Amino acid sequence: MATSIYEKANDLFQEVSPKGSDLTQITDEILEHVRPHLQPPQQYLDWKINHERFTEELLH
Repeated sequence: MATSIYEKANDLFQEVSPKGSDLTQITDEILEHVRPHLQPPQQYLDWKINHERFTEELLH
């Protein structure tokens, strides 16, 4: 069964901020780390998220 983007987002946020944590303590750096993983893949990007496709272009 495929994991929805919402489940993935929830899992990522639980890694950086366990249940009951003060969400005001999440820094911009943490959000920037998590953000690329929250974008759904697009068919026109060969089913890769924007960050993955951009990185590939930079490396070639």
